[in-house]
Amino acid sequence: MVWMVRAGTAAQYMTYFECEYFTSPEIDSLHETSLMRSQGTNLRWGPLPPEAFPKRVTSKTPKKSFPDTLQLRNFIGVSDRLREIIEEFEPGVHQFSDPVEVRYKDGRASEMFYRAFNPLVHINDTLIIEQSTAHKYCNEEKRRTVLEMDFRDSVLVVDQTLISGRHLWVAPDYYSAWFISDALKKRLDKQKIKKLDCFRTVAGRR
Repeated sequence: MVWMVRAGTAAQYMTYFECEYFTSPEIDSLHETSLMRSQGTNLRWGPLPPEAFPKRVTSKTPKKSFPDTLQLRNFIGVSDRLREIIEEFEPGVHQFSDPVEVRYKDGRASEMFYRAFNPLVHINDTLIIEQSTAHKYCNEEKRRTVLEMDFRDSVLVVDQTLISGRHLWVAPDYYSAWFISDALKKRLDKQKIKKLDCFRTVAGRR
């Protein structure tokens, strides 16, 4: 079984941060360049230089505690315990930044350590678009039909023949979400990782 994951971006969970980078003016262009490299079939989104990641962040809103995922501008920040689980399932596959200094609005340091997460496995065509019920639209840049982010009872149909042995990846035809294996989902549940919304997909064949 495969799960689509919404991590750290839901409005009711969102914590807004002021982000400080090693250097800031070139960050967006670095991010856009890396996105361009993700096009194609079974391509990996290349590793980013250290200056692309936040160095220090401060919450804009009062919080009693932070969850295991945080929205850090262009990246999801993951707690060290979540990073350890991902590394256990796919050692050395994905990119994690150096530790990010995370502080509450009142200046207190976070109880957990975080790193910006750059998932490096991008696999096209894992979703069977014609069988899925999420809203479809034509992406002019990619020159193909893609699925729009939609959480209202949409059914996503996954071609599981393309993802054998994978535990976490990004599907470019359904941008901004992760997809994870059933084994990884069970481990996340067992460890009670906070603020990961998981949605069941349906297995299909072309």
